[in-house]
Amino acid sequence: MNLSDFLAQSVCQRFDTVSEWGFYMLRKKMDGCTMMLFSVHGFFAEVLLDGSGETLAVNGYAFGEMPLEYYQMVDTLNPFMKAATPNTEILGDLQVN
Repeated sequence: MNLSDFLAQSVCQRFDTVSEWGFYMLRKKMDGCTMMLFSVHGFFAEVLLDGSGETLAVNGYAFGEMPLEYYQMVDTLNPFMKAATPNTEILGDLQVN
């Protein structure tokens, strides 16, 4: 599955895809909800949950399209970061402050 296929799915289908194929990378509480980031082969998936654990959204991002703060929270040497990045050479060029 590629990012285009993923984005064409319903939210429920995206959640199922992430549950089956995603590799957990990080979790952050923000603004009354919880964000979890997963690596799926070739792209990243963001799952947003409300305070009771209900799914609010499941978004997909190509490398370079995620919010900058996510890159700042994940070590570029993380093997799951590499798994979701089609060109691992650009990880060496990634500079975040």
